[in-house]
Amino acid sequence: MLDTHQELWLLVAHSFDDGHDLVWLTNVPVRTAAQVRQAYQDWRLRGKIEQGDRFDQEQGLAVEDLRVATLERMWQLFVLVLLAAQFIGYIGRTYNQR
Repeated sequence: MLDTHQELWLLVAHSFDDGHDLVWLTNVPVRTAAQVRQAYQDWRLRGKIEQGDRFDQEQGLAVEDLRVATLERMWQLFVLVLLAAQFIGYIGRTYNQR
């Protein structure tokens, strides 16, 4: 039993191919079938998101070492880091295809 006062939703995805169920808890409100599908699609992308975070934090961008003084500069830095990660990811995908 979970000791929490947080509202949680239990999602179940059944695979008709192999008969297995995927069961997980989320704090994201899911009240319609469309919201369940969206939550599942988002969950499936978690590996790619974690890869991007790992790259940002561990492989050279050193985002934690950058210091800014204003919120506007923080947004500019965020956009710059996002663009750099997207560009490097694009190079990685296209370079490996050749």
